[in-house]
Amino acid sequence: MKTDLKETRKLIPISKKYSKIPMPILECVLIKDGNIHFTDLESILIITDFLKDSPEIECLIPSTLFLELLKLLKDKPFWLHHFDDTNKFSINTQNGVFIIDSLDIDEYPDIFDITFDNQVAELTANDLNNIFEAANYCLPEGDYFHPELTGIQLNHSIYARNRKRIFEANLEANFNDKVIIPVETIKKLKALKPGSAKIFIGFNSDNEKYLKFQFENKELITRLIKPKG
Repeated sequence: MKTDLKETRKLIPISKKYSKIPMPILECVLIKDGNIHFTDLESILIITDFLKDSPEIECLIPSTLFLELLKLLKDKPFWLHHFDDTNKFSINTQNGVFIIDSLDIDEYPDIFDITFDNQVAELTANDLNNIFEAANYCLPEGDYFHPELTGIQLNHSIYARNRKRIFEANLEANFNDKVIIPVETIKKLKALKPGSAKIFIGFNSDNEKYLKFQFENKELITRLIKPKG
């Protein structure tokens, strides 16, 4: 398998947000089905078709190691090889070969039990800019007494507030649902700089509601905030 890192290196700023989580297994990058996965249990970032020629390769490696490799390889192509009957992989580059050990994939959180319906709306560039602006009006995540104030509400409009200020803007997308998106998810979305984004509503096996942003070769999936009471 051969791939090019030019686009993937752009992930370094956003993937750093997933590499400082105080839970060892979450400090890893999962490569599965040809895609890269990051998660902090609140949101999931998926980069599709990273290894589109070798979807059978599965490995779980520390995020810090993955990020260092991205910096080291720059925009040069590389080849990923799995040693049969082992947990070892080699990354073959023009400058040498790196041997890495994969952790046990079975220990990774089950992030694949969410079922999404068809596309429900498409956010325009103006919608996204307003959502990013609304994030400045939210309370910091972790205010358990006012969870609805730690996110951006979408429901025919874009709405956010804290104890002193209110932000509201028209929503150009035709969105008929009502959701509250965590402010930390919006910060990650902003770092990815989408020009527009399709959105989908989904549910996991426990009937918990999720929202997915889809743009370019990226998917950002987030849990939604439930208002207290």
